[in-house]
Amino acid sequence: MSATALPTFRQLYDAGRAEVQARDPRLTDWTEGSALDAVVGAGAVIADETMRGLVELFAAQFVDTATGADLDALAADRYGLGRKAATAAVGEVRFTRGGSAALVVIPAGTLVSAPTAAGARVRFRTTLEVELAEGSATVSAPVRCEALGVEGNAEAGAIDLVDAPLAADPGLTVTNPARCAGGAAAETDPQLRDRLRRFFTTVRRGTVSALEAGALNVPGVAFATVDEQFIDHEDGGYVGVYVGDPDGAGNAALAALVAAELERWRAAGVRVAVLPAERQELTLAMELTISRGADQSALRGDVRAAVRAHLDALGVGEPLRLSRALSAALRTSPLALGARFLSHTADVAPSAPHRALRLTAAGLSLRFVEL
Repeated sequence: MSATALPTFRQLYDAGRAEVQARDPRLTDWTEGSALDAVVGAGAVIADETMRGLVELFAAQFVDTATGADLDALAADRYGLGRKAATAAVGEVRFTRGGSAALVVIPAGTLVSAPTAAGARVRFRTTLEVELAEGSATVSAPVRCEALGVEGNAEAGAIDLVDAPLAADPGLTVTNPARCAGGAAAETDPQLRDRLRRFFTTVRRGTVSALEAGALNVPGVAFATVDEQFIDHEDGGYVGVYVGDPDGAGNAALAALVAAELERWRAAGVRVAVLPAERQELTLAMELTISRGADQSALRGDVRAAVRAHLDALGVGEPLRLSRALSAALRTSPLALGARFLSHTADVAPSAPHRALRLTAAGLSLRFVEL
């Protein structure tokens, strides 16, 4: 169905003026502020606002056009689903004894932290009281980040400080043996729409798409991939579900949350194993052909951002299609005339189905050729 262009205020005003003059040609005073101008102008304003309100009400009835609070209401009323709120990363830390040899009680709520790239620190709280028994050198405790969002997805070993040293052992040290995961921003409209579109095709549950949809319902999960290669008894007899946060990686704590959710989604008699995804990082090199005199600095930033966004959207186990990444780069500017990868000549597949391809911190190196 083709789009319909709604009349503008000016068009409504002109239509009202034409109607008045058609009824009585003697009404000719249309100067700004005249009685005729005020009456017809008020009518045009009312008509314009009425049409705008009707369009917004109409748009609010459909997944593809509803936005914000209207999309939230639609999701709740028709699907029984809510927008996923921003989540805090979860993980586990290991405390190591300092100078004390006695029993050390580490209370729930103990603050630990990791440095950020910006020079600040992101803090985590333990969520369970643990005891470092006499004769034991270490003890582990679950933690949750105090901040919401991806900044809490600390890499393994990043947590390095007990913010308030314990009186029982001021030399107590801490680290995180595995990556913290599950920190995510609030679900966007496009992400919520994608979940809603999956709803009716997965309500029967027990299917591959249903398991993926169920995993994506868990806050903090941005990617989910089902792997059936282990379903035969001799291969393990289970269906694997790999889950990752917005950074394309997970951990045991996030996998446990998904496993609990999928008890409502799996088929009876089928064992589902939820496993954390891992990042597989790439460094890419590209040659970009550009118009002579183009701003290379601006293009460099735009192209790097576009290619990184393309890889960040790849799911667990999904290959990098070079043609699509090149297309993303070329769409950044009409001054970008052509592109090719220097580091790869064929599509890149993850080395294992539980890995997600992502750019390294160094990202994409660019070489420009002017025409």
